[in-house]
Amino acid sequence: MDLWVETMDQQVTWVQRQYMKVLREWQTKYDILLPTQDDYLNSWSKDGKLVIPPDLGLKRKLMHHVHNGYTAGHPGRDEMLRKARCFFWWPDMKSWIEDYVKGCVTCQQEKILIYHTKVPMYKIPMQAKALPFQMVAMDLIIGLLPNEDLDSILTIMDHGCSRAALFLPCMATVTSPKIVQLYLNHVYRWFGLPHKMILD
Repeated sequence: MDLWVETMDQQVTWVQRQYMKVLREWQTKYDILLPTQDDYLNSWSKDGKLVIPPDLGLKRKLMHHVHNGYTAGHPGRDEMLRKARCFFWWPDMKSWIEDYVKGCVTCQQEKILIYHTKVPMYKIPMQAKALPFQMVAMDLIIGLLPNEDLDSILTIMDHGCSRAALFLPCMATVTSPKIVQLYLNHVYRWFGLPHKMILD
């Protein structure tokens, strides 16, 4: 790392010389320091860090090492910012690094989504003062182990008021008249005809 820092320092210093006008504007705006005689590289700095001019190629080269290098391990935005701030400074550094990490193909392919976005389930609309079993959903559960002649379950669920469900044993070969008879015996006698019935 020390060898890399030394050679990169030299590259940064060379690029700084190409942007002297910009750096002089930053001197008063961002309080960056002029090179001094004690500075062997003769480079601009801020709080002990090298000032990076607005050179896209240089920034990408720096971030490639800090983010994509063999020992870097593709850190996330916050860790990347912490590492970069140890050595470098430029205006609006945080948002630039955030965009760089978002644009990293490897990070986008390999990152673990902690919070999965779920599509909300469709909520069946219901009346404000619904009575029990006025909106009914019915379905058959088939393919169960047989118990004498019974191998299926007819489910009847109240969708409007109580969310109660009835599970009535039947056969997979049950006919429509038999389903009507089950409904009459177990629901109609107590709650009457539904206003809406949901079937698949």
